[in-house]
Amino acid sequence: NEWEITRLKENIGAVMEAKNRSEALPYRLTVSVGIAKETEGASVKEFVEAADKRLYEEKRNRKKQVERSGA
Repeated sequence: NEWEITRLKENIGAVMEAKNRSEALPYRLTVSVGIAKETEGASVKEFVEAADKRLYEEKRNRKKQVERSGA
């Protein structure tokens, strides 16, 4: 269900943040996930396009957060 998928996404993000805090890396690890819900009558192509759209929305939002934080 959508709640479980969102929770999994948050857990993966938390692992990345913990890794960033625990090691002096010359880069910052992040993860972006595009989540789409299957809709009746939608083709596989439409489903993948919806997930891809959400992925790039999340990437843009993450970039804005990083820019605001000055990281």
